[in-house]
Amino acid sequence: MKKDIRFGKVYFRINFKKICVLLVLFSILGVYLYFANIITIHLTKQKNEVIIHVTKPYQPFNNIIYAIDKFEINATDKNMIQITGWAFISALDSNESRKVKLVLSGTHNTYECDALLSFRKDIIDGMDDKINEINRDNDNLGMLAYFSALNLKEDIYQLGIYVQENEKEWGFTHTDIYFIKDKGQLHRYYGQIVENMIVDTNEDIIYILDELRVDESNNEFDVIKGAIIKKGLDTTKQEVYVQLQNNQGDLFTYSTIPYNNNTFEEFYNDNKYANAGFMCAIPKKVLKEGEYTVDVILQTDLQQVAPYKTYISYDKNGERLKEESKIIKKDISIETVDKMITSIDSIQMKEKELYIGGWTIEEDKSTFGRKVLIQLINEADKSVQFFTSKNILRPDIAQAYSMSIGYLNSGFECRIPIEYIKEGKYGVGIIIGSEGYKRSPLQTKINYNENKVSIEEITVISEY
Repeated sequence: MKKDIRFGKVYFRINFKKICVLLVLFSILGVYLYFANIITIHLTKQKNEVIIHVTKPYQPFNNIIYAIDKFEINATDKNMIQITGWAFISALDSNESRKVKLVLSGTHNTYECDALLSFRKDIIDGMDDKINEINRDNDNLGMLAYFSALNLKEDIYQLGIYVQENEKEWGFTHTDIYFIKDKGQLHRYYGQIVENMIVDTNEDIIYILDELRVDESNNEFDVIKGAIIKKGLDTTKQEVYVQLQNNQGDLFTYSTIPYNNNTFEEFYNDNKYANAGFMCAIPKKVLKEGEYTVDVILQTDLQQVAPYKTYISYDKNGERLKEESKIIKKDISIETVDKMITSIDSIQMKEKELYIGGWTIEEDKSTFGRKVLIQLINEADKSVQFFTSKNILRPDIAQAYSMSIGYLNSGFECRIPIEYIKEGKYGVGIIIGSEGYKRSPLQTKINYNENKVSIEEITVISEY
């Protein structure tokens, strides 16, 4: 059918029958390309696809060295999961028949699948201290699995790795990767937002946070990991929440999921602290620019927090700001005390920075929730500068002082950009900041010249 259509003084003759035919052809072509893409993906992956099946629950055993390079839920088919990485045990006997399984541990069911092994020269070359000749001879340390989660029951699952080097040497470990199957769809799982809580402070609660970093496998979240205990209490059934509050008054609380952190278990040599680790992820879209106070809430019979807080900062995009040494541009009133023990383990130049690392404690005072500042006094012009530092766990110091857990957070490291220092001699002081600022009467004298630093002597500060 043809019809003349007028636009102003211009006439167009349109053949509607041909247009309809063209639309149908384009529709068919679109459907063909869509299914061709699905088929191509399927054929590409099919040779690596493995089958999952129900198995008995696994218990952690032996020391597996591993890493998950990629955990990916297929964007086209939400029931497909691809996992790549590497894993091994430092075997003593031949491991020519080694095998690796990936284990999905749910609340009610456990599934497993065999992983395909692959050559990983990067791991062999990069881990000389952990790879022995047996592992080196059988160099298939890599693993790969691509499988359908269609038959998985709806639940929250934790990824685990089983490695068998030979009949005698095998092990299993849980990873910190969780995913959830809900309404037929798969999603990574990190915990979820909950109602804010009213909490009490308990002096027996201690928590630590792991190195604060962005989870590289999912750039939509900022991942917070750590461990928390209440002294003497078994950690098996404890529930943990992370609460953040910014300087604008916004407050939100997130549930956490278990995470492998054995700091307290190893310190006390007590397996009742084996489940102290926790992990949660905060969506970057809810994070405003500025500083946040972090509380870790432990729920047993009550909802309680430690007597100290942690502080982290974000930029306008919700990206965690790197914990760097910053200059303090304000006057500080400092008290000199005798009951403060300080040691500087290292002073050296590192990539245009003055690195200062060591530890410090105040007798009978907890090292948690405090700040350590580095004081630089220029002996030529008597100018004084203060720099923030990063806290470092030092179990060796805590164990050396009657196994006091309060000294666990005694380490520090500070990196001062060279633009803040001129050639010459300096006095280096260590300042503790919690309730006011305190320092040791000891001061380390250093000499900075031609981009090199050397320790001159350790003295008692002149005004003491």
